[in-house]
Amino acid sequence: MDEKRKQARRSVNIQARYQDRGGSLLKGTVRNLSRSGAFIETRNPLKRGEEVDISFDARDFGRVICISSRVIRSIGSKGMAVCFIQENQLDLQGLIDMIKSSERASMMHLSRAGML
Repeated sequence: MDEKRKQARRSVNIQARYQDRGGSLLKGTVRNLSRSGAFIETRNPLKRGEEVDISFDARDFGRVICISSRVIRSIGSKGMAVCFIQENQLDLQGLIDMIKSSERASMMHLSRAGML
């Protein structure tokens, strides 16, 4: 199967909140993230083509980030793939940079622990 993604995805575990058309607050968990989109595990995915503002609860990184998105794939009661509308890219890039830094710190810790 050919890879269609243009951006590398990072595995994450970030809580997300969004609203459906009726205004109900829904929750999910971001399982992977890139500069262009994300997969959100949720029992309440929105329909393909719907636009939605998603709040990423990145409290581990000290902030909540809201990003305008469009649903590009909805998978039953498993989740939805979204692409980001080109707003808030600085906030998103900041979040990705923080994730990368955290991964590097974890790898350094593991490599040091292996040397003891």
